[in-house]
Amino acid sequence: MRPGHLAPIVIVLLAGCGQRAAQSVRDARAEGDLPADSQTALDANDDTGPVPPGDAGGFDAGPLPPDIAGCADGTREGFADAGRWPRIAACSGAWSLPGLLDDDARTPHCDRAAGNDGTVPGGEDCSAADLCSAGWHLCAGADDVRTHSPTGCLGATPAETPRFFAAAQGASAAGTCSPVPDPASANNLHGCANIGDLDDISCVPLERILSFATCATTGVWHCGGSDEWLREAAVVTKDGPALGGVLCCSND
Repeated sequence: MRPGHLAPIVIVLLAGCGQRAAQSVRDARAEGDLPADSQTALDANDDTGPVPPGDAGGFDAGPLPPDIAGCADGTREGFADAGRWPRIAACSGAWSLPGLLDDDARTPHCDRAAGNDGTVPGGEDCSAADLCSAGWHLCAGADDVRTHSPTGCLGATPAETPRFFAAAQGASAAGTCSPVPDPASANNLHGCANIGDLDDISCVPLERILSFATCATTGVWHCGGSDEWLREAAVVTKDGPALGGVLCCSND
């Protein structure tokens, strides 16, 4: 098969995976298997479809001392009320060092200078972890988010502003979330968002995914080449502050 014929096949396969994930969440809703906070969050954000144009700011909660903000630049773009969500923050920004899952990706590399209000807003030589304050870490998947947020993803994104905040979470080729960050199980980006497709029930309280095909439509999220379409969480970079960033969890 010629290389140019690969992209349409990949997009068709990914569309099918996204439809199955969305259906699994809808089935769980119908059967009453979702926790109440996740049910509310999914109901509030059930708007699958194309990604709208991004933003570069707005909805910042701050400036705050970084140890309270959770975001290295002192401003929260989601979970805005640090009093209500003292142990989780959603932080917009960019990073050039790939991935979310391995130890290197979850280690700061540019002295936490990243973030939409940081000194390196373009994320040059930064990892995703550079968006999080000292004393905080890139949330290590669904269980970590559940532990740190009393409302799951509810409160993570303003309804009027398109954003995706990723956790260090990957999934199998079938879309089942792994219990811990695992570079060998890296399918899709998973997080709290009001864009993207509905996530698999195994990923609750995380509610949305960016698949390879959807990632390519955003302009700022970059999920690798056509041979990496099941490894998005291991290779992702982001080259601007629009459309969100990552979830940061307190070390406490």
